Amino acid sequence: MRLAVILIPALLQAQFSTPTPPDCANYTVAPLPDGTYACERYATFPWFAAGQGWSTQVSLFTAPVPGQQRGVQFQIGLGPGASVKAVEGGLAGNYGPFTFVQPPVLAGSSARLDILSPAFVTTDLAYGPLWVQLDAPDVQTLEAANLQLIFLFADSTGKYNTQLAVPPIFNDQATSAWITSFSETPIDRKAASANSNDCSFAVANLSAQPQSVTVSLYDQSGILIAQKTTPVLAAGIPGGVYGTDFGTFFGLTSSALTSLTGTIDGTVQFASSAGLPIVPLVIRLAGNSISTLQVAPLRPFIPPVE
Repeated sequence: MRLAVILIPALLQAQFSTPTPPDCANYTVAPLPDGTYACERYATFPWFAAGQGWSTQVSLFTAPVPGQQRGVQFQIGLGPGASVKAVEGGLAGNYGPFTFVQPPVLAGSSARLDILSPAFVTTDLAYGPLWVQLDAPDVQTLEAANLQLIFLFADSTGKYNTQLAVPPIFNDQATSAWITSFSETPIDRKAASANSNDCSFAVANLSAQPQSVTVSLYDQSGILIAQKTTPVLAAGIPGGVYGTDFGTFFGLTSSALTSLTGTIDGTVQFASSAGLPIVPLVIRLAGNSISTLQVAPLRPFIPPVE
């Protein structure tokens, strides 16, 4: 499924595509509008944030490929499930209403996309998933492509005081179930805790079929302590998205505490209702620090063949 049309200047065709279909191994061989071909891959960021002090950067670079002067044609756009209220952005400081950019990045070079809300708007927040399409003339160059999303938060003067880097989830590695750890302060103790642990999540649909997502919390012994299901997420690659904080979604109180740490700790699991791919993001705020929790695919157990 192609997400956008690629328009590559004739001078750069040999660096970003080939005249005959390349061996793309497990990636897609993509015919381009100019009659050339490329190896193609897709990635998703489940959430960007622009407004209420937040802005988002996407950092792109292609590592040098020995003996080759080739590159990756990136394409980045808002998923259809994104809120686009007050979104601006662009490359190299050339800002305007943002929906889509198309930076070509030669090996050893980089680019940066900014997504922001004018004047750090305090009332509006734009959010949702971003899709990324990557095209390169060969597998080696395609796999040399690197990207990450960076959240930035600014105070009322516009000075950044918080940032958080988030890796992409490549669509060919996505699955219908994911797992990661969490640490959450009970809602009845948050106000009294200077270092309150506050987890948030976002999950986006990555299939051509609408589906909801069941989010389950397990304690450190693997015992289920809370479970809720999101609204139905619209179809799309990526499609609909749902994001909230654990306190609002689960409302865990001190009755769920099982240790003296003052936090409820364990794992959080995401499972799609239709058994089709989803992409989650889990963030933990502890005091004034913020981090992303690494999500891992949760695949069904396949017994060995004897």
